[in-house]
Amino acid sequence: MKTGQRTTPSTVESKKRYSFGGAKDQNQRNDVTVIYEAHKYGALLITNDGGSKTQPGGILGNRDKLKGMVRIFSDVEAVDFIRSRILERDEMNRRIAREFALPLPEGPARTDQDPLRNDQRSTLLRDLKRLTATLETDIGTDW
Repeated sequence: MKTGQRTTPSTVESKKRYSFGGAKDQNQRNDVTVIYEAHKYGALLITNDGGSKTQPGGILGNRDKLKGMVRIFSDVEAVDFIRSRILERDEMNRRIAREFALPLPEGPARTDQDPLRNDQRSTLLRDLKRLTATLETDIGTDW
């Protein structure tokens, strides 16, 4: 915990809710804090914690236990989720345009093309991996 940061009883109790039997070490306490913050702000949690054969548990390995509290994605899953949301948006725009006889804006909504070209997907994946690595490095310090 950072110096000067207040911890209210409700924060402590909420974090206990995510630890499922108690965090055993500082890394697990950090995971609980990350999950709590994602839930608190209604954020999607993108991580590679537990996403490897050498680390089968972690946040990704326990996401079924957290279903309904926070949405957890690997970087690849996050890109697929973003793509699906863009496609849903574009389909909704097409339906509205048909119903009200409005022109469609330029872009993917005008066609059935993939909203993320391969170069955009690669860039997004690279940026998500860099952000995940940065956050994991930062989380290990001065909590």
